[in-house]
Amino acid sequence: MKTFTVAILMLAALTVGVFWNANRVTDTIYNYIEEIESLSIPRPGDDLSVHMMTVFRIQEEWSEDAKWMSLTVNHADLMTVEEKLSATLGATRSNSVSDYLTAREQLLYAMEHLSDMAEFSLGNIF
Repeated sequence: MKTFTVAILMLAALTVGVFWNANRVTDTIYNYIEEIESLSIPRPGDDLSVHMMTVFRIQEEWSEDAKWMSLTVNHADLMTVEEKLSATLGATRSNSVSDYLTAREQLLYAMEHLSDMAEFSLGNIF
């Protein structure tokens, strides 16, 4: 009977850990999405220096968060987000509003895809 109790407790701890990790990953990604969406949409000819500083900071924070997210999240999806972050940063550095808007939308799409894949749902299990 003790073995059965220990097995049930281990299963419960594993289940709680999976739910906690999925929640933490999706919350982290949603925070990045909100921060990117909060940046104003520039008009042609606008200076992108404020956007550049924000994207640079996000990229640095993402590099740190990606280390612990890589334990449970698909590496290809993480790399896609990193590539889109680099493209977005490059567009801001070149001060190209049209390139920035395109890269920004691709980045948001990659992050939303990553959050969908990290959620704990039956669709992701099967």
